[in-house]
Amino acid sequence: MASKRFLRIYLSGNVTVLNLGDMEIWDGSDLARLRDTFLRINSAEKRPSIGIDMSHVKSIPSGFFGTLYDWYEAGVQIRLYGPQPNVRQMMWFSHFFAVVADNCYMLCPNSAVLQQVDPPADPAARDLIRFQSRT
Repeated sequence: MASKRFLRIYLSGNVTVLNLGDMEIWDGSDLARLRDTFLRINSAEKRPSIGIDMSHVKSIPSGFFGTLYDWYEAGVQIRLYGPQPNVRQMMWFSHFFAVVADNCYMLCPNSAVLQQVDPPADPAARDLIRFQSRT
């Protein structure tokens, strides 16, 4: 029998924080719950900043970053609180998040630049791009 998973929502300054409790492994249903909660909150309150408490999370579904980026493109500031080392070591995290406070990271896509790679000899491979962090 599946247990009912808990989702806590609270304000920290002007940031609405979503907290899935002490779950270490998130799956697609958890991602759907975060997305649905965000949509409900944002449509009702138009919150400018959303935070996600990740202090217990060790594994996340592959669509998590895409969801965060969709929210960012909708004009919402995204913060992650307490991400574990294995989350911070993920490529998308290291390229698109910047530390803004003790154990708080903000989605900052402008801190990474897309740079065109020198065109390879093979025309089929000419659309390759790479991410390079600004220094």
